[in-house]
Amino acid sequence: MRVIILAAGQGTRLRPLTDDRPKCLVELGGVSLLERQARVLAGEGFRDLCVVGGYRADQIESRGFRVVRNPRYEQTNMVASLFCVAEAFDGGDDVLVAYGDIVYERRVLRAVAASPAAIALAVARAVRDGAAALGIFLCGTGIGGSIAANKVRGVRAALCHEAFTARMARQHAFIHRRRCLLGGSA
Repeated sequence: MRVIILAAGQGTRLRPLTDDRPKCLVELGGVSLLERQARVLAGEGFRDLCVVGGYRADQIESRGFRVVRNPRYEQTNMVASLFCVAEAFDGGDDVLVAYGDIVYERRVLRAVAASPAAIALAVARAVRDGAAALGIFLCGTGIGGSIAANKVRGVRAALCHEAFTARMARQHAFIHRRRCLLGGSA
């Protein structure tokens, strides 16, 4: 499984801690957030790791991480950073996307990696909370993920296997002023 860690932002809300380093290199208990995350990932067997950097990305590179830069990090957001590594989504392997400023335990990573429903719930909550205008998730059949996502108030998930169904689901969501989340198999 490939891992993409989004870490391009300046972390302005953490100033002065981020005046001289990217947010992912802020330390917690003497270890940077990024190094903590990399250890957890490595402990669960995730080895193909790429960090999308922007602000002071050279500091991330100097710690031995493979970095792809978002040259427009000051004007864009995490979605634009994700597009900087679009080739990772070639269908050749599963992809786990994480933020560079989060801390989690191995058991949490293990549970998320094993459960398409957990992914669907995370995407549905991001849509509900306005962090994303639209969410798309792919999993086995899409049935379990769609059922889980439909439990999030204000979000409707549609199981779509082709473009027509996806268009109709979006049109229906727009007409009924509902947020739409699309799920299906790869």
